[in-house]
Amino acid sequence: MLMDLLSKLRGKYTWPVLKILAEECGIVRFNDIRVLSGFDSSIISHALNSLVKIGLVEKLGKGNYTVKFKTPLCFIYSNKEQFEVKLISLLGLKEDREEPEPIVARSLLEAQGYSIREVIVITTERAINEWGGLLGDFSVKIIDSRDATNIQRVENFVARVINNYLHKEVIILDLTSLTKPATIAIYNLAVKNLIPLIYVYEQTRQLHWIQGRNLLKKRIESFIKAKP
Repeated sequence: MLMDLLSKLRGKYTWPVLKILAEECGIVRFNDIRVLSGFDSSIISHALNSLVKIGLVEKLGKGNYTVKFKTPLCFIYSNKEQFEVKLISLLGLKEDREEPEPIVARSLLEAQGYSIREVIVITTERAINEWGGLLGDFSVKIIDSRDATNIQRVENFVARVINNYLHKEVIILDLTSLTKPATIAIYNLAVKNLIPLIYVYEQTRQLHWIQGRNLLKKRIESFIKAKP
């Protein structure tokens, strides 16, 4: 979806203006864009009108703009030292684990400077029963255990969850737990939608970025440069 919209960019100024909006990652005034870019007002107006028409930018009242697709654009380009993210994590059966994996993932992300606004856990009813009250204030989305073993059904289920947030918030997907088909489904969604993606080595409590800032930036900017 995002790549389809980026393919419609025209002119040498639309991409720089879009990047400024992503760097600010919030409501940005026209005058601030002019100061940050150094472009003439007419150039900025033309670029913003084009970006709004394409669907990459939203106009909020007179002279105020914000970038859409905060995932991944704000995740990649934001110049804020810390910004809030929503973690969407899989959770499997308890087995011999003492701590739910999403709690470990949240802790490791916070150690890297991310402010976790909310954790959404995708799991089965059996797993929830095994973990009991250990999930605290996490939001829980229950997927049927039979669907959790089907890649396409997991994709469809998780897509309905993430589609509510891609434009409005920065989200990170965590594919560590649940079933192998679910792991594949989450990976497919992350690649398709350019969503940050992590895996946690639970025994060593190490976080691995499968699709992190550098890879996402490379994918987008390589695509922009290759445009005719």
